Amino acid sequence: TVTRRPLFMNPEIIYAGDRNRINATLSKLVIEFDKLERKKALLSWKLWIKNGEEFGRLYSRKSYLEFKKLK
Repeated sequence: TVTRRPLFMNPEIIYAGDRNRINATLSKLVIEFDKLERKKALLSWKLWIKNGEEFGRLYSRKSYLEFKKLK
């Protein structure tokens, strides 16, 4: 049986463009369903969106971990 599943392109790997203006919906989905992080594929750059912001952006791993701690 084939089921339909959403396909998420991880901007931390394939992003080209303005890294400070990533769509908010995409940012939230990638953060919520971050399979790479769960599988211990620790990337140098991570996507994060701050509360109330219109866009997500790529941050260094160090900043990402600080944001995650404060969440």
